[in-house]
Amino acid sequence: MSNSYKVYPNPSKGIVNIDFIQDTKEQIKTDIKVTGELLDVLGRSKFKIEMQHNGAQFDVSRLNPGVYVLKIYLDEVIETHQILVK
Repeated sequence: MSNSYKVYPNPSKGIVNIDFIQDTKEQIKTDIKVTGELLDVLGRSKFKIEMQHNGAQFDVSRLNPGVYVLKIYLDEVIETHQILVK
């Protein structure tokens, strides 16, 4: 499965956006539960992200600079994105 979400700006100092990518081949059903979580490189959860099917926003300005992993859970599928915090 290709990525279903676009995450930007990356790298970021503040607000990060998550947008659903409209693809006519793959549509996310409205009854699928979508959640998000940001983890540091050691796998420690920094915070949960309230997701809707069309996307979300979260603030990384209080995090230490470095690389983080954003996990987006689409029912049983996990989509991952690396986030660089300046």
